[in-house]
Amino acid sequence: IISSASALSIILFSTCHVKQQSLSVSLWLHPSALRNAKMSDDGEDAFAAFGSDTESEDELVGRGGDDANDTAPTKDLMAAADAAALHITTSFLSRRKTTILSNRYVSLVSRNVGGNDTFDSRLSSMLRDKLDARGIKILTPADTSDETGIICDAAILFRDICNNKDEDGGQTILKYEKTVRRGLVPGGFMLLCLMNDTAKPVGSGGQSSVSEVLDLWGGNTLDEAVWDIENADMIYHRSIPVGKCTDLTVLSISKRPCANNTSSCPWKDLTSLVPDDLATCNSDGETWLMHERSITADATITRTAWEVIAHQETKCPQPLSEESIRAAVHAMEVYGFVVLKGIFDPESQTLPWGDSFLTDFEAAANILRKRDNVDVVNPGQDGMGDPLNYREMAMREDLRVDLRDGPAIQKSRARDNEKAYKELELEVDPGEDKGPTIVTSAEGSCNGSIRFHSSILRIIRSLFNPHAQEDINEGDGKTKLYSGNFGRWNFGGAGPDGTPQPLRIGQVGSVISLPGSADQAIHADTPHLFEHIDGLPCHYANLFTPGALLRGRYDRDGNFAGDLESGGTAFVYGSHKLSVTAKMTAEESKSGPEKESTLFSAASSVANERAMHVRIVRPSLELGDALIFDCRVLHFGLANCSKVDDSAPPSAGRRPMLYVNMTHSWFHDPKNWDLRKSVFSS
Repeated sequence: IISSASALSIILFSTCHVKQQSLSVSLWLHPSALRNAKMSDDGEDAFAAFGSDTESEDELVGRGGDDANDTAPTKDLMAAADAAALHITTSFLSRRKTTILSNRYVSLVSRNVGGNDTFDSRLSSMLRDKLDARGIKILTPADTSDETGIICDAAILFRDICNNKDEDGGQTILKYEKTVRRGLVPGGFMLLCLMNDTAKPVGSGGQSSVSEVLDLWGGNTLDEAVWDIENADMIYHRSIPVGKCTDLTVLSISKRPCANNTSSCPWKDLTSLVPDDLATCNSDGETWLMHERSITADATITRTAWEVIAHQETKCPQPLSEESIRAAVHAMEVYGFVVLKGIFDPESQTLPWGDSFLTDFEAAANILRKRDNVDVVNPGQDGMGDPLNYREMAMREDLRVDLRDGPAIQKSRARDNEKAYKELELEVDPGEDKGPTIVTSAEGSCNGSIRFHSSILRIIRSLFNPHAQEDINEGDGKTKLYSGNFGRWNFGGAGPDGTPQPLRIGQVGSVISLPGSADQAIHADTPHLFEHIDGLPCHYANLFTPGALLRGRYDRDGNFAGDLESGGTAFVYGSHKLSVTAKMTAEESKSGPEKESTLFSAASSVANERAMHVRIVRPSLELGDALIFDCRVLHFGLANCSKVDDSAPPSAGRRPMLYVNMTHSWFHDPKNWDLRKSVFSS
C-alpha cells in the first residue's frame, strides 16, 4: 500500500498482467483510503478499509427477503456472508500467498429445504456470489467424481435446526457432507453455518461458545485427531429474535495437515501443560498433545486442491511451489524435520519399491535360516545363532533390519535409475551402480524418481547452501560473500558463483520393522561437524517414505487419523541444535567426555527427561507422503504393534520405511555393513 501526504484527486486505475498464471492489480487510491487500508493497531484486517459487500438497507428492502418491512434477517445473513467470504479469502492469501484465487476450490453443501427462502439456500446463494466475484471456484454435488470424490481447499456446511425437514431425514446431504469432509485437503478448513433455536443463546466468543456450537451441530462426529477443534475460530455470531430462531453462528475449523501416532509411546505424558518457553499458542492450557499436534502442523507442507487434482489427472505429483520450498527449508532449520504431503505417487513409485524390499527380506530370512542357522524373524531361540551384519543387510535391533540390496531391489534400481540418469544426463555404468551418485549444482531432476525428485532436490540444495541475507538482496551493489569462495575453481569447479554445491545422493534403502519390534533407543545418525557454533547448516539429511499400506485409524468420514499399528518414527524437534540437546542431556553431578550419554539415560534428571519428552513429535505418514530430517536431530523408530494372524502372508504387518541418504559431495558416512559376508552370494 502506497501512501502520500500530498493531496491527490481520486483516481482508480487497474492493470492486469497475465503471466505464468499470475495476476497483479495496481490500484491508485485517494490518500485517505490508502491510510485507512493500513493494518490498524488492534489487528483489524486491511480489507475492512474498503467497506463491506453488504447492500444498503434501501437495497435490501427493495429485494424483499422474509418481509420487505423487516430487513433484519436478510441484513444478518449478508453480514454473515461478508464475514465468511472475507475469512475464506484472507485465509487463502495468507496460507499460500502465491496461489491465485482462481486456483482455489470451495465446496458448498446446502440442504436447500423448502424452496429458495430457507436460511441455508439464501446464505449459500449470497456466499456463492461473493466468492464467484473473487474468482474462487465453487463446487457442488454435480462436481463429485466416482473415482476421486470431491477435492476442495475449503468447505461450507449449513445446519438449520429451525427448519430441518429433509424428505429422507437428511441422509442424502449427510452422506455428501462426509464426502466433502473426506475430500477437503489436509490443512484446509470448513465453515459450519448454524441457525439454532436453543433456549440458551450461543455465546459470542470463547471456548465454551465453540463447544456449544459443536454440540448443536453434532460435534461428536468430528475426530480431534483429524480436526483442530481446540483452535476453532468463531468468525460470526449474532442473535436474531425472529420466529423460533435465536442465533446465527459461523464457525471455522481446520483439518490437521498431518496426523500423529498418539497411541505409541505410552510413557509419554499427553495432558500436562507445556512450559511457557515452548508454548505455541497465546492462550493458557496448551497440553503436551496439543503442542505436538501444533509442531507437526507447522512442520508439514500440504498441497492445494488444484495440485491434488492435477496429480490425479496426470498420475504425476506436481512440483512444489517456490513458496512451499522456502517453507520446507524453514521447517528443517527450526524443527530439524519436515513432512511433505502427497509428494510421491504410491502406485508408480513407492509401492513397487516396498514390494521389492519385502520380497528380498523374506528371501534373505529363508537363506540365513537354512544356511547359517540364524532366524531374524524369531530371534533368541535356543540352538539358533545370532543375526550379524552382512553386505546387503545390517541389524539395527531385534526385529528391525536395514536392507539395501538384493535381487528384486536390483531390478527396481536398474529400472528407476536408467530413466533418471537419462533425464539427468548422467553417465553411470549400470554394472557399477551400487553406491551414491554425485549430482552437480545444475537443476537436474526426475519427478518419477524417489532419489532425484525435483522438489526434494530443491529443498536439499537450498538447505545445504544458505546465503547471507545481504547476498540474497539483489541490486544492493555490495560484494557478495560467496564470491570470496575462490577454492571452488578447484577440480574443474564453476568458481565462486553462489550456485549450490554438488550433492551425494544415496541409493534407495529400507529399514524394515517387524511385528513385535520395540521402540528404538533415541539416537542421532551423524555427529556435528564442529562444536563452536550452535547450528551450522545441515550437511546430511535423510528422506523417509512408506513402502506399504499398513493398518491405521480412520474417522467416520474415512479421513486418516494416524495411530498406525506398525508405528513410524519419532523426532525430538529442535535437537539438531547443540544447545537444545546439551540442555536436555546435561549431567548434574558429572560432565565432560567421560560421561556416557545414552538416551533415555542421558536425560539425567526428571526435569531433563520431561524436557525431552515434551519435544517428541510422532508424525504419521500416509502412502505418498515423505519426511526429510536433519541427521543430527534426535529420533527413534516406534514399536511395531501390528497383530498378525497365523493365516496372514509373511509380509503382513512388516513396515518397510524407504530411505535415501543425501549429503554434501565431500561428506561420506561409513555405514556398519560387513562388506565381506553376503546373504545372496556364496
